[in-house]
Amino acid sequence: MVFAEYKQETPSGAGSLFAIFLISFSIINNYEKLTILIISFLTLIYLVDDIRKINFLIRIFIQIFSGFIIVFFNYELIASINLIFLFFLGMLFSFVTTNLFNFNDGANLHISTLFIIILASLIYFGEVNNELINHIIFIFMTFIMIFMFFNHLNLLFFGDSGCFLFSNIILLFLVLNQSTYNIYLFLSIISFSVVDAIYVFLFRLKNQENLLTRNFHHLYQKLEIKFKNYTYLLPSLLSSISSMLLFVSIPNLITLIIIYLLNVFIYLIIRKKLIVN
Repeated sequence: MVFAEYKQETPSGAGSLFAIFLISFSIINNYEKLTILIISFLTLIYLVDDIRKINFLIRIFIQIFSGFIIVFFNYELIASINLIFLFFLGMLFSFVTTNLFNFNDGANLHISTLFIIILASLIYFGEVNNELINHIIFIFMTFIMIFMFFNHLNLLFFGDSGCFLFSNIILLFLVLNQSTYNIYLFLSIISFSVVDAIYVFLFRLKNQENLLTRNFHHLYQKLEIKFKNYTYLLPSLLSSISSMLLFVSIPNLITLIIIYLLNVFIYLIIRKKLIVN
């Protein structure tokens, strides 16, 4: 198996194809809000980055702008008077999660398994009270399962634009459902990926690397190189499921903090025992 990063000829950006469905779905169902349409169109623009790389400042602008748009078109649903703070959180969420998911889109089935866990948890354990969102989640899960087959064969990869779309759809779901529980549930599932991203960020700072360049320091990359099999899936997969179940059992902020501390400990142990650096 070869990393997506090593196979430059492999088509990337397959995740953005879901934007076409979202546009069609919204029009057919007379969805009254423009949010999904705008995010979908931004995704198709972002697809240029997968086909022919665009300036990183343009990518950052699109990421931040999408978070602003989601809050702007749905702020009447948000029970808060501090809109400036909410706009900031929306923009930060879109920027951070887009890049976080993109970090994980480098090996077969890695990002797709994480997406499936997130979507399944929102359906079966989350507080999703919007029928339209439920339909989109189920169809999105079907889309990803089909994608996983081609991804397994090294034929397609989710791409930057696919990660961008998914990140903003999740943000939209969280905004429309107004549930702190859903936010904490989501944060618990991605906890291992967050720990990995922070570790690599600090590692690259320490070594004075250019943060805008591609790197191969992430744990799943190291494990794939070392074992040459699907071992790289296990830490993230097992952590996501166990963290989700722990939070569902005891759903509060203290549990979320404990989950992150446990993941930091487990992550450092794995890197120390199995990885050279």
